[in-house]
Amino acid sequence: MSVVPLKGVSASGVSPYTHDFANGVDQGVLSAVGPSKPFAFYGTLNLWVWTEFTTSLQVTNASLNGTVGAAGTIAAGAAIRSTVVPAGTVVQSITGTTPTLVLPVQTYFAKSIGGKPTLTGIYDTEWLAGASVSGLGFSGATVLSIDTPSIIAAGQVGAGSPGSVTLNANSSAGPQNQQPTPYEFTLASAGLTSGTDNNAVFTGAGIGLTGQIQLERSFDGGQTWIVGNVGGSGALAQFSTATPVSVAFGEPEKETLYRLNLTALTPSAGYSLHYRLSATGQAATTIALQTL
Repeated sequence: MSVVPLKGVSASGVSPYTHDFANGVDQGVLSAVGPSKPFAFYGTLNLWVWTEFTTSLQVTNASLNGTVGAAGTIAAGAAIRSTVVPAGTVVQSITGTTPTLVLPVQTYFAKSIGGKPTLTGIYDTEWLAGASVSGLGFSGATVLSIDTPSIIAAGQVGAGSPGSVTLNANSSAGPQNQQPTPYEFTLASAGLTSGTDNNAVFTGAGIGLTGQIQLERSFDGGQTWIVGNVGGSGALAQFSTATPVSVAFGEPEKETLYRLNLTALTPSAGYSLHYRLSATGQAATTIALQTL
């Protein structure tokens, strides 16, 4: 029996994110009432719906206080995606348009030499100035200077050339050359460069839009669509867009179609509604997760 392709259905997709390795992705922005494209999934699936608030963010070297163009619904705990702060930065608090930032801890493999204040072979040195360092031979040492900046080849994980830094203390490890080991760098304000990102993105539990979205399935090639259920209570898979949605579940049948259907949305300046459905091919079926 030959397999008839599903009409108008995308069978695969690639995420736009460099470090996202799912090989079946349907991702986009919903701006009006209506459905996303139908997508065939089989195995373990991820569902993600979130709102992004975009505004300007200005930072100053040696300060953890920034300035945003508009505060919107930014609150403590909001995550920031921006060119002027490292990935993983969050808002500690905000007063008016002045957020106080918390920088992340980053872990990199590096090589130390006993009795020397240097670390070499670091994958990414961009934000490490002034960072506190803990690892083999060092405990709470501080990065004094970035001697050799790392070079990262765009879109190629692991490509480029590593960098090196000098710390304010000598390694207490033995005199022999050490193999690369993990080091934790607690980033500091000294690593920030003064500048402004006019398109900084904030996400968080309280960043959302007024509206509703539902997850639907089709078992007949997209002719009939049924709203999914959550758990065993019969509750419909309908979600408010006021808060993010992030769940994982399993689909046991091949060629079952999924889509998101936006049933209501009140637009707001600076806010955009995003969605992502994803899987990792048939390999995902080796993981036993509950069905929706």
